[in-house]
Amino acid sequence: MAAPTFRAKGAYATGTTSFLAAVPAGHASGDALYIVMESTDSTTAAGTPNTPSGWTKLFERTQLPGAAGVTTLTIFGIIDTGSITDVTVDGVLNHCSGSMVAIQGHTMGAITDTIVGTGNGADTGATITALGITTLVNNTLILFCVGNGRDGISSTRFASWTNANLSTLNEREDNITNTGTGGGIGYAEAVLATAGATGDSTTTEIAGADPWQAVHLGIPGDTAAVVGPPFRSRSAHGRMFDPWGTW
Repeated sequence: MAAPTFRAKGAYATGTTSFLAAVPAGHASGDALYIVMESTDSTTAAGTPNTPSGWTKLFERTQLPGAAGVTTLTIFGIIDTGSITDVTVDGVLNHCSGSMVAIQGHTMGAITDTIVGTGNGADTGATITALGITTLVNNTLILFCVGNGRDGISSTRFASWTNANLSTLNEREDNITNTGTGGGIGYAEAVLATAGATGDSTTTEIAGADPWQAVHLGIPGDTAAVVGPPFRSRSAHGRMFDPWGTW
């Protein structure tokens, strides 16, 4: 079965206490939709965005809580009903920004079937690393998501998206804002053709070393899990037992 593919993303948007996550052009019923966003509640407080009605919070993690430069990366998800409209994400107090991305051709029955990796972050450092995840089926689309605390306006903040185990990582989002204390997001996607470990992915923050958070999402394409070789054991009499009759 073919791997899921990136359909489109909505416009990047910013705000002080809320922002509008626009639905991607051409989205269709059954697509997996994700809102990737960064926020804070003050110069030192983590962002606390509300989960939009009908959506599921899949990931949220803060870097440098309680200190200047704090940044919170949050990801919401939903399976498109075909009638999804633009979504207002609110609940924050200093700044927020993000965008919505649509993935087509997946085989998930629910958005919670998304593989969500372990978040990784650092208070400083130009190299941003998402920890590897393990996929259970072939042809899984990997979405590498980054939140960054840089205060400024740029659409060229990240470069050199890299993972030796994946096909080319295609950058799909790269934007930061100077609203409030400032921050932004980036994400890139690629396919892991054979089930297994993705390994870590990296990207580089251009001309800076700001606090960041990163995570992988895995969106499956095939339906059948890849299993290991048949189980073989010894009987009570020491003879090998092969329940599949393969030898």
